[in-house]
Amino acid sequence: MDIRKLKLDTDNFFEKDGHTYASLVTELPASLVEIHNKTEEKNRKIFNRNDLYMWSIARFEHKRDSEKYIDYENNPLKALGEAREIWESENNEYFYLQKYAPIYVFAILIRDYKELISEDDCHYCKDSILNFIELNIESGNVIQTGSGFEAAIYILPLIISNEDMSDISLKKSIELLLILILDSNKLVIQTFSTKMWETNFKIASGIFCGYVELKPLYDSEVRIYNGISSIEFINKNQHVINNIIKNVYAIPNDFSHLSYNSLLNLNMLLAPTNEITVMKSIEIGKIFGKSYLKNDIKEEKML
Repeated sequence: MDIRKLKLDTDNFFEKDGHTYASLVTELPASLVEIHNKTEEKNRKIFNRNDLYMWSIARFEHKRDSEKYIDYENNPLKALGEAREIWESENNEYFYLQKYAPIYVFAILIRDYKELISEDDCHYCKDSILNFIELNIESGNVIQTGSGFEAAIYILPLIISNEDMSDISLKKSIELLLILILDSNKLVIQTFSTKMWETNFKIASGIFCGYVELKPLYDSEVRIYNGISSIEFINKNQHVINNIIKNVYAIPNDFSHLSYNSLLNLNMLLAPTNEITVMKSIEIGKIFGKSYLKNDIKEEKML
């Protein structure tokens, strides 16, 4: 060993048998010290992002554990800055769960801290969430637990109902929500039922009508072998999106062209606490009753 490259580690003295000792450590050249310091700082930042993920999950789920992370609780702009750094990163230096923290943070900022962030930051959060949902639709990855998808869907009705939404963002929000409903995504249908009607009844009514109009076409063109993509389908049917935005739809009374499963999802879209939607749910229930009666008669004849 070349002792000329060793030095005393004066930061780590230790005592033994009444004597004080210091270890010999390798004295690295300046170039390696710089690399070591940069790597250490990079790893420190990466590991610190674990706190961001843990806070964002706890805060999104209204758990008191979020209060442990005072830096983020009291300074949401710090959370936004770190979330943007992860979201805009073009490499894979962040761990699996850390990559999903930004969507939770963006949803929390829109829901809980909107008054504390700038208008530009608010639009950034909304656009990032919409892009995230669109990417998940295109990849078919819309049910991964802990990925932020549930946070994005939960906040989507609030985004749509925001008065300062640009026409482009509003249109894109409605398109994405309608696609996921047409695709029978249970999480989206449940969120629509419990959130969308109370935040914006007109848009909810329009999307409900759009589902009734497009569902048979969607099943025949998208949900088949080698069918077109859901994005292509919605682009072909832009008149429905425009009608939803213009509020020209009236909730229909004829659902005879819908299949049993489509009717079931349609009924699940209706809010259980709204008088108008409850009445419509009763009407759809009567259709179910007639359908069961017809099936019973057919089975008796076959016997």
